[in-house]
Amino acid sequence: MDRRIKVKIETKRQIFIHNDLANAAFHFKERIEEKHKADDHHGIGLDIMGCIITLSFTNEARMNFLGYKLIDGWNEWQPIKAKIKQIAKRLETKADFGTRPYATIMEVKEFRDIFAHGKPIVVTSTHEEITTQTELDRYNILQPEWQRFLTYDFVQKAYEDLERIWDELMKLAGLSVFETMTQGGRSIQFIDYADEGVDTSSSLRDGA
Repeated sequence: MDRRIKVKIETKRQIFIHNDLANAAFHFKERIEEKHKADDHHGIGLDIMGCIITLSFTNEARMNFLGYKLIDGWNEWQPIKAKIKQIAKRLETKADFGTRPYATIMEVKEFRDIFAHGKPIVVTSTHEEITTQTELDRYNILQPEWQRFLTYDFVQKAYEDLERIWDELMKLAGLSVFETMTQGGRSIQFIDYADEGVDTSSSLRDGA
């Protein structure tokens, strides 16, 4: 018979979502590279889209992790540029958003924001130009501006630059990979049996 017992349970868990997001970004990157090598373009634009958006989420989650570890009263709601500047200041380094790798963060964020705040785009224009029928046939008026990001080269650059930033900040912070991992533990202390209608506390004290 499985007797009911009264126990004291102590648990501690730390769930760092940047790991899950980084895994998802890596998964997209692997799919893109496989399709690129096989010259298979079916759905690759959607994979690139997913990778860039997930990279943006990964970067934000990583900055929140570093802020949580390094800065008292960390404000996770502040803009990403402000977060990075605050972390860089704490680590006595410089985040130059005018050059790579930090400039790439803003490109990735721009792409992410387009979809996070999706809204209708209506563009009208009238103009004259000298062209050919072939050029007119190639002109795609439905191609959105954000499609310039959907290239193999850009997603490779984005992944490389954001990983470089993460590695550099981790080293400056003196944090190990183990400290970034989701983990937890539990301890259980037996107090007494708790069978309904049976007073076991006295018998336990008497050694029965």
